[in-house]
Amino acid sequence: MQRSSLIIATLIFIVSASWIASGVLFASDDKEKKNIFVTPEKEKQAVLVQKFSAQDFTNNLVVNGRSQASRVVTVKAEISAQVSEIIQEKGSIVTKGQNIINLKEDDRALLVKEAQQRVRQRKIEYNAALKLKKEGFNSNVRVAEVRADLESARAVLARAQLDLENIHIIAPFDGVIDRQYVEIGDFLSLGQDIIKLVDLDPIEFEVFVAEKDIQDVKKNRIATVTLMNGTELKGKVTYIAVSADENTRTFPVEISVENKDYTLKEGLTVELKIPLQPKKAHRIPSSLLLLNDKGQIGVRAVDDQNIIQFFPIKILASDGGFNWVTGLKQDITLIIQGQDFVADGHEAIVTFAEPKTPKDTGTIK
Repeated sequence: MQRSSLIIATLIFIVSASWIASGVLFASDDKEKKNIFVTPEKEKQAVLVQKFSAQDFTNNLVVNGRSQASRVVTVKAEISAQVSEIIQEKGSIVTKGQNIINLKEDDRALLVKEAQQRVRQRKIEYNAALKLKKEGFNSNVRVAEVRADLESARAVLARAQLDLENIHIIAPFDGVIDRQYVEIGDFLSLGQDIIKLVDLDPIEFEVFVAEKDIQDVKKNRIATVTLMNGTELKGKVTYIAVSADENTRTFPVEISVENKDYTLKEGLTVELKIPLQPKKAHRIPSSLLLLNDKGQIGVRAVDDQNIIQFFPIKILASDGGFNWVTGLKQDITLIIQGQDFVADGHEAIVTFAEPKTPKDTGTIK
């Protein structure tokens, strides 16, 4: 009886010890498994990459503008007189110094002769006064008076000669008579409009450039002007305003185009392409672009240790399936396949692809 109780107690002890030992072992095993899932090792991802280098890039600013004459003058009457002859009528092309209209001479030629005689008389009086002064028979005051009379006579002569010249209405520069305000027989008052003369060679095209682009517009750049009928012309940037329009906050810019035959008229609506200041940019396929968690558009690249990085970019222009972008290093290795399935900061298994991007001039047309 006693031996049987001892055997039972021994069995109970063995079973209890085994149960306790199994709990410790399984707990240790679960802890090890739990640690494995908490700190997993980063898995490497295979990607295809390609090297890209920055190039000189020139973008074109495309704006609408209007043509205008390089010079416009309304010729006015400088004397009061009657129109006696119209030599060149409206629509005529004239050259600088060409006679356009004649006014009646009246007595202006006689006034010139009279003034000339008066000047000769005053010269004789002045020379006589100087001679008497040398001989001691005249004072400095008397000489000064005679000299003043001479100068006054000269001024009257100059005025009379100018009035006589002003009966001829002369073209101040090469141009076209766009408006004619008088006819033969009209009596003109001083300052009355006679003709409107327009200089169309060169003709100018005025555009208004936004403040974000004005720093990249430079004088003497060759711009392309496209007329409404599709004709393309080349012109030069000749003027850039230094202050913005108060209402639109844009800057007037003028492009001059040769127009020797006067075929281009004032007031034409055109499209202009102005090359902006060149800058360094990368030409990359559009398929490489993606968004990060912050909503920024950019590309993924790998560094020298094959660590994946995201670079935000700015798109300058699109060019047949490619984009010109800034924001990247001069030379960079971009992920061209697999960029959507990797995470920043992870190491990648890199395979280099052969460059397939065609050589580009770096100019957007």
